[in-house]
Amino acid sequence: MSATYTEFEWQSEAPGNGESGAGLAQTFVRIISGLERVERICDLGCGNGYLAGLLADAGYDVTGVDASPSGIEIARSTYSAPKFIFSQLDRAVEHAGAEQFDLVISSDVIEHLYRPAVLLEAASALLNPAGPNSDWRALSRVSQESRLELIWKNGCAFWRSRRWGTH
Repeated sequence: MSATYTEFEWQSEAPGNGESGAGLAQTFVRIISGLERVERICDLGCGNGYLAGLLADAGYDVTGVDASPSGIEIARSTYSAPKFIFSQLDRAVEHAGAEQFDLVISSDVIEHLYRPAVLLEAASALLNPAGPNSDWRALSRVSQESRLELIWKNGCAFWRSRRWGTH
């Protein structure tokens, strides 16, 4: 494990950020249920598995990836349907093996990364290149303190610095 990772130390199966985290998770499930041809989902930075568990309950084949030993332990003991992989993002593709996904999601992750591009690289590598969302569709939330914003255009998500302007 990289020396730059600091364990979050999950304490429960409750959503991160309490009520707002639960609301965000429900919003993700609602948005994803409106997307066509999505069956397999990878949750990069799944934490304690809360969102992955909701998506599995909604009928999706979900794999969660996280570098937090406590998060993965809680996820595995709480949710039986999703598969959970203990891995840092830069090793996620290696640990996921040959698995490819129709959709990659990430919530409250990118703003904690020393090198945010690792999230985008992992997401891109995990998407099925012939799948319905091969234009790299990813959903993510960035904290209010972050200087990054998610741009969604023509089914493609990408990040830009808020300092680049407001357009």
